[in-house]
Amino acid sequence: MKTLDFYGRVFPVWKANFHAHSTNSDGKLSPEELIAAYRGKGYDILNFSDHRKCNPVSEYDGKGMTLLSGMELHPEAPRGLGWHLLAIGVPEDFANCSELPAQQVIDRVDASGGVVFIAHPYWCGLTSAELLTLRGYLGIEVYNSTCDNTGRSDSSQTWDELLDFGLHCDALGVDDIHSLEMCGLGWTMIAADSASPAAVLEALRRGRFYSSCGPEFTRLAFDGKVFEAEFTPCRDVAVYAPLCHGLRQYASGDGLLTRVRYDISDLRPGAYLRCRITDDRGRSAWSNPVYRA
Repeated sequence: MKTLDFYGRVFPVWKANFHAHSTNSDGKLSPEELIAAYRGKGYDILNFSDHRKCNPVSEYDGKGMTLLSGMELHPEAPRGLGWHLLAIGVPEDFANCSELPAQQVIDRVDASGGVVFIAHPYWCGLTSAELLTLRGYLGIEVYNSTCDNTGRSDSSQTWDELLDFGLHCDALGVDDIHSLEMCGLGWTMIAADSASPAAVLEALRRGRFYSSCGPEFTRLAFDGKVFEAEFTPCRDVAVYAPLCHGLRQYASGDGLLTRVRYDISDLRPGAYLRCRITDDRGRSAWSNPVYRA
């Protein structure tokens, strides 16, 4: 079992995909085939998120994985666009409410005990200003591997703009799988004592996770002013902070980086920072933001 020293507490980490489509909507794999594919890739958690439909996950054999009932909801968005709201951990009888305004949809998911993330905002063409009109969602998808087919897999700029405006916003890595070749390209590592549904949802609400399509964080530390991270060998590390602040480090020669330290004591109270690491294959991982005391 892999572990993560998460700001002074060591947790087991569980590999999760929170965005998955089966033949119950527009996916090409049956629920059973999805489960087999993700178990075969070493995942511990799978959230079914078919369009406008929940799945009876309690009736499925998870093959040792935790299965969550979710849904992708599609209320109308500004400029004639559609919101893609990723609901995680809703009851299996949760009713599609995509005809409602987006804020009411988020409120209904929250009232049901589930959580919401905004799916692939860059791919959708939605701006950070439009995302700021909503409240109650936990974050966005910073990485959606399926959206790479149009070069829009990474919504990092949207994320930083939300953080610059003062929104406390975390971020998932997902597959958004529709067919088998999309399996296992992006994931979220959950830091929790167990992979039970309740523990997973608590970790999401508390931001105890990071997102990846390759490298791994092994330690994250922050005393309110100095941030430290340790990770598997990488060639490039970036620490993002408001506006022109931040840090970029590159490995020299044939060496690789395994740690970074960044002091933000000169930034204003409440300023955020987040870390992205990139390995020698160009694959990244993203930590959730922390905030200056």
